[in-house]
Order: sequence, then structure tokens, then C-alpha cells
Amino acid sequence: MKKVTTIFELKRQLFHLGGLLFVMPSYFLGYNWLLILLLISTGISIAYFKIKKLLGVQLFDSYMRPKEKERGFLFGATMLLFGIILVLLLFRSIEIFRAAALVLIIGDSFSTIIGKAWGKHKIPYNRKKSIEGSFAFLLLAFIGVLTQLPLQTAFLVSAFGMFIESLPLKLNDNLTIPLSVGLLLWTIGL
Repeated sequence: MKKVTTIFELKRQLFHLGGLLFVMPSYFLGYNWLLILLLISTGISIAYFKIKKLLGVQLFDSYMRPKEKERGFLFGATMLLFGIILVLLLFRSIEIFRAAALVLIIGDSFSTIIGKAWGKHKIPYNRKKSIEGSFAFLLLAFIGVLTQLPLQTAFLVSAFGMFIESLPLKLNDNLTIPLSVGLLLWTIGL
């Protein structure tokens, strides 16, 4: 196990799992209020560096990669929020939003944790990803999405999300995963 990288990524992915806090209110808030909550959270994420200077606090700095600090905003968190907001706006369905968000939040978090800690077998078409991480994505996203979808559909969207995450794309997977899963769900008529 690569201890330093693993501890940093564990902290980072636990923060990523905090995205579940946006899925839970979707059961109580209507479409418009959910969208407002997501937009306000995105604004706070973008403004974090300004806010931390004003208040003199560094709440999220230990979760940030060096490139995020250079960019001047919480890039990963902001991209996660953009991804799930786009799903909500494009498909106008809280059900698709929930499923796509769960695949992203659970699958992506655990694929990174398991892949960084125990990933030994690289995926042939993307040497930056491991089979162990991809299997963790599939299994844990599937368990999470089973709360929303029938068995076969939950497996299909989890496998599709895993495949999208494994591709060597230049686009951020916090965008590609939820949008791809949302499109799949919309296409099959959820």
C-alpha cells in the first residue's frame, strides 16, 4: 500500500462522498429548490479562495491537489457539482439525477480509494487505472444505485459508469460519468 498517497486520497474521497449530501435533500426538495441548493453550493465552491482569505480559515485545503490550489478554486468539488447540475438541467428528472449522482459519488470515490491502495493490475487501454479500482466502482456503485433502480438497470448503469471512468479521456470524470449515466437512463426511458 502506498501510504502517503493513500491517506491523502482517502481524505479526498471521503470529501467526495460528501456529495451524498446533495442526493438526500432530493427526496424532500422539489426540482427548483434542489437546483437552487446546488447552484448556491457551486458558488461557494468557486468562491472558496475569496471566502477563506476574508475569514482566515482553510477548511478544505488539505483535500486539494496542488493543481487545484494553482487554479484558485475547489476544482474537483466544483466539477462534481457542475456534473450533477447538468444532469438535473438536461434531463429534468430528480430520479435520473439521483441515480447518476450515486454512480458518480460512490463509484468514483471507491474506485480511487481501492485503486490507489491495492490496484496492481492495470487496465490495458488506460495504464493509470486498475482492474481492482474498476471492480470497486462497479460493485459499490451497483449497491448504491440499487436503492433507486431495479437490479438489471442498476447493474447496467454501474457498469456503464465504470467503463466511462476507465477511459483515458481528457475531460473530467466528474462531468463525463454523471452525464453519460444520465443519458443512458434517459435513453432507456427511466
